[in-house]
Amino acid sequence: CPDMHIARGEYDEDTRYPETKTLTIGQFKLGLCHGHQVIPWGDLDSLAMLQRQ
Repeated sequence: CPDMHIARGEYDEDTRYPETKTLTIGQFKLGLCHGHQVIPWGDLDSLAMLQRQ
């Protein structure tokens, strides 16, 4: 499937996939991540920091 995008998770051993990925669809820029990078979970400041990356 050419439209499938994968971000590696916390326990994934396969290093072929990135921990984060940025996609551009039309005028929208989307970021994909597993979420284990956000500590503490759901923290708005941590989410904002990941968003800026």
